[in-house]
Amino acid sequence: MPFVATPFAHLGAEHGDKVARNSTMPHQLAALRGAAAVLTLTNVEAEGLAGYGVPPSRLHPIGGGLDPLPTGLDEETAVRERFGLPARYAIFIGRASYDKGARFMPPKHSCRLARLWCWSASFRPSLSGFMGNWGRPNKH
Repeated sequence: MPFVATPFAHLGAEHGDKVARNSTMPHQLAALRGAAAVLTLTNVEAEGLAGYGVPPSRLHPIGGGLDPLPTGLDEETAVRERFGLPARYAIFIGRASYDKGARFMPPKHSCRLARLWCWSASFRPSLSGFMGNWGRPNKH
């Protein structure tokens, strides 16, 4: 039976950096190299895995699954009005972890988001995601 993998690899900023090491351990790369197909979310992920020796012919970027906007909400103003968003807003959806770049999240004493609130009263964040053990960056 063919083995197909979707690794959700986080390859970091540089080949072999600490974030990439979590997705490129020898046993993980061996499994990906031996897979009949590797489904990636982006071309960047596919190119990165090719750089780690996964055969390019087996890499297939499929995207991350984005639902289209509801009918009639294809203009920015209409979307903002429908969901009650101000002109300036930011949305973060995902695991609120240090390695994913969510450094603007709590603890409050080092909160970059608080500085944005002070800078502009019209700025509104919308945060969604699992917080886990926030405040304790992963050590690699």
